[in-house]
Amino acid sequence: MRNIKCPVITSLFVICLIFAILSTFNYSMFDIFAYSSNPTYFWQYFSGAFMHGSKLASIGLIWFHLIANFNLIFNFGTIIESKNGSKFSFKIFIVALVITSIASYIALYGRNMQSCGISGIAYAYVTAGTIYYFKNWDKISFVRKVVIVFLLLLSLISLMPFVLGWSSTIVHTSGIISYLLILVGDKVLSKRSN
Repeated sequence: MRNIKCPVITSLFVICLIFAILSTFNYSMFDIFAYSSNPTYFWQYFSGAFMHGSKLASIGLIWFHLIANFNLIFNFGTIIESKNGSKFSFKIFIVALVITSIASYIALYGRNMQSCGISGIAYAYVTAGTIYYFKNWDKISFVRKVVIVFLLLLSLISLMPFVLGWSSTIVHTSGIISYLLILVGDKVLSKRSN
């Protein structure tokens, strides 16, 4: 069997794809797995990251949300996993999952609603990838540079509260904060070990 080059990113994609397929045919998946202001099941504290769209949204929105998030994760996360290894990529995923899950509950607090998406985790990878790309900008092809700049512009637009709402802004920003915490934490740990 051939080795998967980016097993963390590939696993995230497969899990989210399975959830998207299941929720396309059964909207009650959102009651069971989405983040909720009143969680019924303990896994709802984290499982909302793997869901896309919403119970009231069209099937097209489920798939658009998934494709948009994975376009970011693919373009920024795979470069990080291939250059820094799966262990580092998994650390980004876990830290971002915890912090964006907390941010989702803060955004939902006092509101009777649900939320979902891997957007916060995507923004952690976008932050990591952006730092990598700008450090290596002269080595990147022109076409790749255009793709990166375009995706960064879309990411910045999606950070604006008037575009997707405050809840999305909070979750997206928590992804950026997640990676910055990893970056600072790694620097502190490497200084202590020297």
